[in-house]
Parts: sequence; structure tokens; C-alpha cells
Amino acid sequence: MVWNLVSEMKLNGLLKKETFALITRRYARARKVKEAIDAFDRMEKFGLKLELPDFNRLIDTLYKSRHAERAHQVFDKIKNRKFKPDIKSYTILLEGWGQEQNLLKLDEVYTGMRDDKFELDVVAYGIIINAYCKAKNFDEAIRMFHEMENKNIKPNPHIHCTLINWLGSERRLSEAVKFFELSKARGFTPETPTYNALVGAYCWSQRMYDASKFTNVRYNPSSPD
Repeated sequence: MVWNLVSEMKLNGLLKKETFALITRRYARARKVKEAIDAFDRMEKFGLKLELPDFNRLIDTLYKSRHAERAHQVFDKIKNRKFKPDIKSYTILLEGWGQEQNLLKLDEVYTGMRDDKFELDVVAYGIIINAYCKAKNFDEAIRMFHEMENKNIKPNPHIHCTLINWLGSERRLSEAVKFFELSKARGFTPETPTYNALVGAYCWSQRMYDASKFTNVRYNPSSPD
């Protein structure tokens, strides 16, 4: 039925790539992965040229529908045959395996990036740091943070907030405070999520007075300590 409608759209000059993106997304969410991939492949049969952004959109759709394994399989199958992956292709895979908390696959993608001469950018580092934090591998997350610095890649406020939040939840308060102060020293104006993360860190460590004091200073800057 759907392909009859697509054929009719083509005859009327209404067919666009967005049509196939919608069909692919519907199939993926319905856990019909084979049909989702087939919809992508059919684009050429309907006269639309497949390009790298279309490939990236396919693997992004698959991972967001919780099909990270199949997204990676499609990546491996098509990589360097139809398309040469770019940094976004790898970032999508990192995000997928990060959400699945599969650190082995995450490291496999990271290795593949380096083999293809891609360097991690701030987005990719943020994904990896978040994944390590979710897996409670905080020492590795911190190591990746310092690796960023050594490569002159400036960690963004979100990365600082991630570390503050997770370290605080594990009662590693001094480290959480350190990353908060580091964020301010870099010129970032602390946003609400960052303040909330630090307040939470104090609470996890049963430092309720400090949490209250910090909150008071946050919302009443002119009040005395």
C-alpha cells in the first residue's frame, strides 16, 4: 500500500527524500528493521540519489529506535562501498552504543575512528565521557576529560555538568566541586543544570547545610554568607 502511494507521489512530482526518511522511521519504530533498511535502498529505484547524509540519517534512525546492533551492521556493510563515513557517521554510532552502555562497542567505534584518521571533537568526547559515567567508570571518564585538554579541545559546560552530576551522585564531592570551579575558571556562566548538579552533590554527601547555603547564594547573590 505504502509503495503504491510513493509511486503516485513520484508521478505527480511530489516525491522527496523526506518521504523515505518518514517511512524508514515508521518501520524502525515498529521494530521492522529489514523493511526500514529496504526503504532506504528503494530510494535509488525511485530516482533519488543516495548520499552520505542519507546514510547517516538511516543509522541515526536505527539507533534511536534501539537497534544499535543493526545500525552498526549497516555501517560495516555499506562503509567504503557506497559511502566513506565522516565524523558524523562515527558520532552516531558512539551515541548509539553509549546509550546502550556497551563500552566494548564504544571503544571499537573509537578505534575505527582513529584508523580512519578522524579525531574526536567536543561532541564525541562528551558522548564517551557520559557513557563512562553511566557505567560508573569515572576514572576513565576523567582521563578522557584530560585527554581533551591535552589536545586543546575545550570541554563545554555540558561535559562539566555531566561530571559534576555523576561524581556527586557517587559521593565524590571534592572532585565534583573541582569540576564546578574549573568550569567557572574557564569563563562559563553556570547554568541551572550545573547548579542543580552541585547542590545534588552536596545532598548525596549529606552536606545539607552547604547545599542550602549554596542555593541561597545562587538565588540571592547579595545575601551574606
